[in-house]
Amino acid sequence: YVFIDELSNSFSLYNLDGTPFLLNISTPEPILPDYAIGYITNTLFDCDSTNIEYAFMSYLNKNKPFRILRSDGSLLLQVDSARGPVCYGCVAGTKEIVPIVNTQEGAKLLLFKSDTNGITKTLVYGLCGNLPITNSIVDFSPSSLYVKVYPNPSSLKINFDVTLPNNLIGFEFVVFDSNAKELIKESIQEENSKFTVDLTTYPNGVYYYKLISNTKLYQSGKFILTK
Repeated sequence: YVFIDELSNSFSLYNLDGTPFLLNISTPEPILPDYAIGYITNTLFDCDSTNIEYAFMSYLNKNKPFRILRSDGSLLLQVDSARGPVCYGCVAGTKEIVPIVNTQEGAKLLLFKSDTNGITKTLVYGLCGNLPITNSIVDFSPSSLYVKVYPNPSSLKINFDVTLPNNLIGFEFVVFDSNAKELIKESIQEENSKFTVDLTTYPNGVYYYKLISNTKLYQSGKFILTK
């Protein structure tokens, strides 16, 4: 989910359990009241899946630009005086209109652009990826305890017992601090893996972990270091 910080003109991304994913992403202009953050993705707008991109757009003000930016601030697209069409419940509650739709030719971005004469044109852009066809990116099954962490809190070392959901795809185990800085990233190959992390060089605080594949977050959590 997204947390918008109006004072610093930035937003942060968090996992569903409240652990930080990516913090303090700066925006080119104040977000509220004119702009909204939408379509946060790493596959939709360009073919480089190592980056996070998002749409920075105004739903109501036709004089504002529509932008697509990476989380590092680089600009992928800017269309001046343009907005994406948005309407939920149009035509007596039977229509949903959004700026990006999947088609047989791939995902398309639709923008309404106003010229100096007040005439509105519809612009259509082809995108690299596609919208996901499901919202199920987290395994919510009650038996989905794949990672055991002990002792927690810890003072010197911490142990991780990892049981993979399957052996058909690749998994990574990531440990990061409260600023979302990655400290450890391990590729997990065996269905049952155990490893120990030496914490003697880390400062006291709360740390987070996640077990992921390239398409899904399977488990995340936190542990506390006190010396």
